[in-house]
Amino acid sequence: MTWTSPMHSKLYSSDTSINPLDEPINSNQDALIGSLINIGAIVGPFPFSFLAAYLSFAFGNNVLYYYFGRLIGGIAVGGGYALLPMYLTEISEDSNRGILSTSLTFFWALGNLLPYKISKEKHFLDIIKNPALRKGLIISVSFISLQQLGGVNALSFYLQPIFDASGSTLSSDISSLINGIAIIFASFITPLAINKFKRKTLIVFSSIGMTLSLAMLGTYFYMHDSTSLNVKPLFWLPLASLLSYLFFFSSGMSVLPWTIGAELFPTSCKQISASAVSSSCWLTSFLVTQFFNSMVDLITTAGVFWFFAFWSAFTIIFTIVFVPETKDKSFREIQDILGS
Repeated sequence: MTWTSPMHSKLYSSDTSINPLDEPINSNQDALIGSLINIGAIVGPFPFSFLAAYLSFAFGNNVLYYYFGRLIGGIAVGGGYALLPMYLTEISEDSNRGILSTSLTFFWALGNLLPYKISKEKHFLDIIKNPALRKGLIISVSFISLQQLGGVNALSFYLQPIFDASGSTLSSDISSLINGIAIIFASFITPLAINKFKRKTLIVFSSIGMTLSLAMLGTYFYMHDSTSLNVKPLFWLPLASLLSYLFFFSSGMSVLPWTIGAELFPTSCKQISASAVSSSCWLTSFLVTQFFNSMVDLITTAGVFWFFAFWSAFTIIFTIVFVPETKDKSFREIQDILGS
């Protein structure tokens, strides 16, 4: 996901010793490199959700479909049994190689158990016709879109050039590395807090912090780009703002839109609802990352960060007004809330 950040300066370089391409990229190519991963992610949920139900078996009206499905399944089994022992031999220590190798048996047995569990799946129209499920879908899609309008993927994809543009005395490479390490540590926040605090409390806390961090970052770029103020004493501010943003993002908005989106639907609806929510996420991410450079040209770097801050602030209102509290509630209780 973040491969674009350290590669950005190399792909723009005219130095053939560091740029693998024949010529430097332009801003339009840069935008596509940053954003096209989202197109794949938009499409991805649909085939994979259907593959979970054996696509060829689900729509087969001829025995040849079953032949084909079993053949493809066999290729997967053969590949897995060939690659897994090789991989385990390379990564494991002598003392635990046996345990890791025999774990294959457990997952083989678990996989063979899954076909015996049948749920009657609902269709998209079933969700649209049901007022509670329809409301849940609107909330889930809106919520995940707001996550991306907060700018997280745009910041991840363009992290290093953002530091380059800030004029900070800290190296952009070092600043990006610090942020990468911070993301790892920040990822432990939500699992530790989710059982202690209500979902909405964590989201509001997260969104307030993101809003303030983005507003502070936008203010720095405004002073740097649009005024004659000396911002050298504030060289630490871009890094501090982004570290703060990542901390607050990881404390709620990173995971909880996905969690709540899953909690609003029964098992029979999860396949179609998860696909719709996931595709909405990556569609919004594509639009934000594709037009990031264009927005910078149109409203300046400071304006872009203030734009992200606005949507983070709007998330606070949206959460308080529309998002139901799902912590410690059964599906029936959640449906009663949505239907009320």
